[in-house]
Amino acid sequence: MSPGDPDILLVADAGYDGPRLARVLADLPIIVLVRMRSDRVLHRPVPPPPSATARPRGRPRRHGGEFVFGDPAT
Repeated sequence: MSPGDPDILLVADAGYDGPRLARVLADLPIIVLVRMRSDRVLHRPVPPPPSATARPRGRPRRHGGEFVFGDPAT
């Protein structure tokens, strides 16, 4: 590729691992676009604990709230 050329657009269907493709191709001038299934559920980041002195007992949360593609309320 020459300087000034547009980036390459890689378009994939829902069966491909989009985050892995993006990570593997991160050093190339490629834009990764992967379709996601409509019944897919993603998790938001974990909210910070209320305060350092009032830490809840047990293991810290790994996931925040859910984002469900098929549910407009989320």
